[in-house]
Amino acid sequence: MERFIEVISQKRADAYRLSRDDDNASILERYINNIKVSEAFYPLLDFFEISLRNRINDVFVEDYGDDWLLDNDFFDDETQNAVQEVVDRLIKKRKSAINYRLVAELNFGFWSNMFNKKYHVIWQQEKRMGRVFVKSKYDIKTVNKELEILRKFRNRIFHFETIYNHQPEKCYGLLYKYITSMSPNDDFLSIVQSLDRARNLLGIQ
Repeated sequence: MERFIEVISQKRADAYRLSRDDDNASILERYINNIKVSEAFYPLLDFFEISLRNRINDVFVEDYGDDWLLDNDFFDDETQNAVQEVVDRLIKKRKSAINYRLVAELNFGFWSNMFNKKYHVIWQQEKRMGRVFVKSKYDIKTVNKELEILRKFRNRIFHFETIYNHQPEKCYGLLYKYITSMSPNDDFLSIVQSLDRARNLLGIQ
């Protein structure tokens, strides 16, 4: 057991310690369970993230054309720089910076940032919120807040950090909330549910 602590580091092990009385066996059990639950979230995060970026892109392509990520008058400098970094990366790979490549390369932080207050006016135009979240009516401030929660939770999973003390049950509910609102039909949602192991591991009824 001491070897386990040595491998993952004492500092990392301490993140799984809930009290001074926790022994190494308890820490190891909690560590393994964290891995299992994190792994179980992967399909939900996959469907959520891909659905979100594709729904946003579909709406803005319809309104602004295929080059909306490269040619628009509403991105601030920080967002434009994020797009340009991806363009430069694609050019280095000798690939053209066409829409579907940009969409795939831009990270989740970019897409969640689209709901920042600086873009509220854009979303209020052309009923864009309702065209992304087709099955629900959401307030953009709420979306911005909840996507930030999910962004931080997602990053903890992909950086192999603890999630058991970061509201996994709440994040599970939020993921289903948004996946459902973007689902094209019940068949899509059935596929998501068929891959969902997080519910049982979290003990959600």
